[in-house]
Amino acid sequence: MSLGIDKARTAVYAALDALNEQLPVEQKLKKAPETVLLGKTTSLDSVSFVGLIVLVEEKCQDEGVSISLSESLTNYLESGGDDPLQTVGGFIHFVSQQMDAGHS
Repeated sequence: MSLGIDKARTAVYAALDALNEQLPVEQKLKKAPETVLLGKTTSLDSVSFVGLIVLVEEKCQDEGVSISLSESLTNYLESGGDDPLQTVGGFIHFVSQQMDAGHS
């Protein structure tokens, strides 16, 4: 486990807190690895999802790491990787990898 995983978890959970403040009760997301972000069972619409990406980038900046998740995600998916944004846990892992790469 990388040191970045704790910072990534902190950034993603802080972004979820900020996003949940803006969402109606029925759309609020749990801060749990198994929480679905994309797919038929999610409560997030596309605008809220983009907002989450922006919030995570801002929270990573607060942790001292500048990353561009949209660019990183596009490159990752083009290389044949599985979509890491299906769940909160997968998203945290992906953010951790990007934070580690940002420190190299």
